[in-house]
Amino acid sequence: MLEVSMFGAAFSQNSSELEVTKKFHTKLTRKNLKGIELRCALVISFPEKFTYMSDPRNANVDVATKSTYPMMINLGFDLNYTCNVLQTDSYGWLVNGTWDGVMALYAKDKVDLLLHQTSMRVDRMQYVEFTTDLFPIVVPIIYRQPKLASISNIFVLPLRFDVWLACLVSMSIIWLSMLSQYVYPEIRERMSYLDICGFICGAVTQQGTHLIMSKISGRIIVLSTFLLSLFVFISYSANILVLLQSPSNAIKNIDDLIASPMKLALQDVRYARFIFKYENKGLLKRVYETKLKPFGENAWIYDPAVGVERVRRELFAFQLEASTAYKLISETFTDDEKCSLAEITILHVPRLTITIARNSPYKELFRQRLAFQGENGLKARENIRWFPKKPICENSASKLKSVGLVEIKSALLILIIGSGISLFIFLLEIIMYKLLKNRNSNNTFFTYTCNM
Repeated sequence: MLEVSMFGAAFSQNSSELEVTKKFHTKLTRKNLKGIELRCALVISFPEKFTYMSDPRNANVDVATKSTYPMMINLGFDLNYTCNVLQTDSYGWLVNGTWDGVMALYAKDKVDLLLHQTSMRVDRMQYVEFTTDLFPIVVPIIYRQPKLASISNIFVLPLRFDVWLACLVSMSIIWLSMLSQYVYPEIRERMSYLDICGFICGAVTQQGTHLIMSKISGRIIVLSTFLLSLFVFISYSANILVLLQSPSNAIKNIDDLIASPMKLALQDVRYARFIFKYENKGLLKRVYETKLKPFGENAWIYDPAVGVERVRRELFAFQLEASTAYKLISETFTDDEKCSLAEITILHVPRLTITIARNSPYKELFRQRLAFQGENGLKARENIRWFPKKPICENSASKLKSVGLVEIKSALLILIIGSGISLFIFLLEIIMYKLLKNRNSNNTFFTYTCNM
């Protein structure tokens, strides 16, 4: 006698003992749908840029559609079904209680299957079921680390407190040593305190001095001072060169980005607008309030190439899909610019899957056959084809970086301030000269009148 339990285990029973056999294996044997026509949907988010599915020239347009569409075509050949395709431009979002895009078609029972992946969201489970996940979509914020000179004064970075203290002590010793020369009357007559200050400033700035020391002790002081300033100047210049070649690491996380003067924009795609408008909580809300909302529509860029170019040229951060960003960066950035790239991810897109109408009898069948494509390398092929890898930094240390106005802005500021002070003192000198001249003229006239 053979009995089968509701769990699929077979029990062989005789008069003496009970034997439990192995559980029956349920294997999906139906693979031929005999040419059935399914109502399928296809989303093209950028119809004005879209050409055709396998166009390599626009590989960064509608990547989610292009990457999974070949697998769905293979699935159609594998299971022998055809599609009556309906096209739309939105994956479907619930706005004010109403669905749009492809989810509206599911809600109205007009489609059975979506021909590419879309994100798994709880609010969509009312009308669809999820089969298997395929390719993850990463949406980072791409930016270049700002130059060290743009966030710090590189002319004071090499000078730590102990260096400043040593320089102050050295200048004090030089000042006292020069004052010791005042024991000679001829030196005291032609060298004032301001001359000593000018001598020290000339030594520090490698400009020399007009003073002529007639005594051997004075000449030794001058020689020692200029040797000291030479060694300090060489070390200081070497540090400046290193700082010019060193990339900054000022922005490490989103808090640093919010606190920095760097501007931020987002790629104008429907899911990003939806999430930042209706689901902006916590960190997303902070970013939206500080970096996006003040700029209005200017914080959204429709063409990703424009945003990536601004990242290359400006102090600018841009959020877009990683596959699009990496392709554009590989085509337009130099090796030096690639080495300064960094990214932060704050918008985490849910896992993507192929959706099918709820309670569809084909769910398990599609899930298994899509998994079969992943096991046989078809999924890996599409991954390599449509999702480029992150650009690699190569030969970052072999090329010297050019120096621009940003690097020397502190020196220019000192020049402008010094020129302004000099001009102001020059005008004061002219005014004082004229006042003294008029005063002397009045005194002369008064003396002459009194003598009369």
